[in-house]
Amino acid sequence: GREISYMKDAYQAVPKVFIAYDRHAFISKTEADVRITFDTDIRYRLNHLELMDYPGDICLLEKDSVLVEIKVMNRYPLWLVHALHDVGATRTSFSKYGTIYTEILKERQKHV
Repeated sequence: GREISYMKDAYQAVPKVFIAYDRHAFISKTEADVRITFDTDIRYRLNHLELMDYPGDICLLEKDSVLVEIKVMNRYPLWLVHALHDVGATRTSFSKYGTIYTEILKERQKHV
């Protein structure tokens, strides 16, 4: 909390966007450095930025989309490599914040 407060004061930072999502997070019982998260209902809004539900959130992805993030420290365990291969998963890069920023810029260009 102190670090956030310091940065806010030092850079005169003010909230600009509210981002929310429903997350299920898992850790491996056998591999200490493996963490997998599943994010659904990724949404944002540019007003009413307080940390509570508010109608009018904008969906970032399609309704049934699931963003899966896998974090490993050293290597992917073989069981995970096989599971990813079996479902046809491929590595990609995605940023919730970057995608929202791009969407905001697109909307602003429409009104110029």
